[in-house]
Amino acid sequence: MTQGHPDWPLGTEVAKKGKAQWRGIIVGYYSTPITRLGLCVMSEAEATQYSVQLYSCDAVDKIV
Repeated sequence: MTQGHPDWPLGTEVAKKGKAQWRGIIVGYYSTPITRLGLCVMSEAEATQYSVQLYSCDAVDKIV
């Protein structure tokens, strides 16, 4: 999938920065007055599969 934002295409696999072991796939976007571009990330973990978390772009790294 290559739709969406050019730097954060839909379907891109990401991981939360820091000690948390959270990984997922970008499934959408959001914005607020404080966050210009935020990512809707669907969990890949079996226990939380299909749950969606919202993260700013600064809070995640792309998995290569």
